[in-house]
Amino acid sequence: MIARQYRPAFFEGFENEEIEFSTIDELLHIDWIRNFYDGVFLKWTLSDRNETSKWLFAVSVSGGEVQWWCAAIIENITPEIIHYFDNLKDTMDKHPHKT
Repeated sequence: MIARQYRPAFFEGFENEEIEFSTIDELLHIDWIRNFYDGVFLKWTLSDRNETSKWLFAVSVSGGEVQWWCAAIIENITPEIIHYFDNLKDTMDKHPHKT
C-alpha cells in the first residue's frame, strides 16, 4: 500500500511524500502521520475516495469543536486495514500507538 501525504492546493513550496507500508504500525509511525498526535487527537477514520483508495482523516477537538483533518490518501488499501479503521468508528478512544 502507499500513503500519499495530503496538503490543500494552496500550500506552495512543499513536496508531498509517498511512502510504502504494509502494516498499521508502519502507517501510524510515518513522521507526517505522527504529527497529528498533538494532545487533542481523538481518532483516525477513513472515507471513500474511489474503489482502490481512501482518505485518512485525523479527528481532533479544539476549542470544544470537533475538527477533521485529511492526513493522507491511502492507495491500494487492503481489507485488513479497512477493517482496522472500521473498528475505530464507534469509539473516541485515543489510538494505542500514541507516544
